[in-house]
Amino acid sequence: MGQEQNRQMNNRISDKTSLNISLPMIIQIVGFLSAMVWGYSQLTTRIAFVENSSERNGQYIDEMKSLQDAPIPSDVRQDEILRTHDARLNSLEADIEYAKRILYNK
Repeated sequence: MGQEQNRQMNNRISDKTSLNISLPMIIQIVGFLSAMVWGYSQLTTRIAFVENSSERNGQYIDEMKSLQDAPIPSDVRQDEILRTHDARLNSLEADIEYAKRILYNK
């Protein structure tokens, strides 16, 4: 036994060392490594998408907060003034029609 252990110790890796692996085993190893690389790339792509989405949402929220207390744009303000004037005009026209009916008994 001592000689056998000594012989195994002397069998070191050299340029004449060979390794026999079956073809199905190599195909399995290559397939496994390919699946792992594909899975890693999918994972990093999804993480990058989530990071970009959250950053864009954060910027949108910050923009909304900054515009929250900003004055109303002039066109919106003008539309509100026109609506108010239109409602007041309709009310006055209705009052005039009522006054005409009372005055002329129609």
